[in-house]
Amino acid sequence: MPEDSKKQKHKYGKYNNVLLTEEEIKQLREKLPKDWENWIETFSEGLELKGYKYNNHYLAILQWEERNRRKETGIRKSKFNNYTDTNKTDYASIENKLLDNMLGEQR
Repeated sequence: MPEDSKKQKHKYGKYNNVLLTEEEIKQLREKLPKDWENWIETFSEGLELKGYKYNNHYLAILQWEERNRRKETGIRKSKFNNYTDTNKTDYASIENKLLDNMLGEQR
């Protein structure tokens, strides 16, 4: 297969407005094996309905899928994603000390 035909974009989706190369389709199948076709259709509808403009439809589909996955799992993109909780407070021992102090006063 000539190199040019691999880079040639074809129209996909319900409205034939999603432009992807054969290689991009192959990669979508690998990265989104269960629902790659649904994402093409969703993207096609978004382009048609809202008039979205993207330079790279392949990357946009991946971005839409990732954003949706984060929304479903409650994971937000954060600048603080490398934060590690260093709070080592032992609340159980503090509670026990407080109870001991309270009971000691009643004796």
